[in-house]
Amino acid sequence: MMLFRRCLKFTGSKWNTHNLLFSGAIYSAQSEVNCTLGRRTYVTQGSNQRKRYNVGLFGCGRIAGVHLKNILSNRRLDLKWIVENDMRRIQEVKDEFYLDGNTPFFPSSERDRLLSDKSLDAVVVVSPTSTHTEYIVQSLKHGKDVFTEKPAGESVSDIRLCYETAENTGRTFLTGFTRRFDDSYRDVKSAIDNGTLGKLQVIKTTTRDSPKPSYEFLKSIGQSDVTSFHFRLDILMSTLNDNKGVYLIMMRTMNVFGTGGMALAENPREISTVIDGESGGSTRRLFNSFPQRFEAPFAAELDHFINCMDGTTTPLVTKEESLCVADIIEKGVQSYREKRVVFF
Repeated sequence: MMLFRRCLKFTGSKWNTHNLLFSGAIYSAQSEVNCTLGRRTYVTQGSNQRKRYNVGLFGCGRIAGVHLKNILSNRRLDLKWIVENDMRRIQEVKDEFYLDGNTPFFPSSERDRLLSDKSLDAVVVVSPTSTHTEYIVQSLKHGKDVFTEKPAGESVSDIRLCYETAENTGRTFLTGFTRRFDDSYRDVKSAIDNGTLGKLQVIKTTTRDSPKPSYEFLKSIGQSDVTSFHFRLDILMSTLNDNKGVYLIMMRTMNVFGTGGMALAENPREISTVIDGESGGSTRRLFNSFPQRFEAPFAAELDHFINCMDGTTTPLVTKEESLCVADIIEKGVQSYREKRVVFF
């Protein structure tokens, strides 16, 4: 409780992110035509011209499959290359996505040369967390816009370095907190902000991976629980705003209870059918895991990144929010290891 209160006090009014949370326009592919002018490709909508961006992808591990699918299906993006060191995984990705020689793979040792390409506009970083800061900072310094899976680094200082580098280079930098782009979570957030629920009393959220990640994956990301907590704390902190003294239960659904009502964001099912009969009732199964559950939000955050590169909006996830989440997590780990209360 104290950690959340102190964090909110530290960030002040910057936690009032209602306008940011709900102002990002979602890209629409309606009435569009691809046009090639010289070496530049644009997507036109009505009388507006918008550039088609050349992007590179760092990593093709577990979460990369979600982002790779969205990159390949997005008409605003042209994937130029993928950086990956694992030859077995490279072959798996080639087979799964039918990638031929038009999408080359390179080892990470080639990244300086790849980033020196002036026709490259942006990169998507979905490599192991331990590589995020290095890849992000190097890309920004080469003048590329960057979208990264959360967290941007393994420590508060790493994350701060990423954002400061983006500020110094004037490039777009977005950290992907997927639940910010989920309609059900946004509805709950709206109900809190407009006062429908009254004074908040309890927030209960549930998050767990199914199926369980492999031990190889868990070892590769180090403090796995810390990494996954960036998901959970971000949505809680962006929901809380200035509501202090709220009892929090960390659980993937979200229940919010207030003095004036309650809000529930449930997991959607594969099919919404409900069957009832004399012998009983049934519903369809839940989505298998987070890539299916958050398929639309994953696509929406990539669209938001494109809008940020267009200059039509600003990153929905801010530097202050990312640092605050990381700071809470670091203090939580310190408290666990030292078996004492930690203040900040």
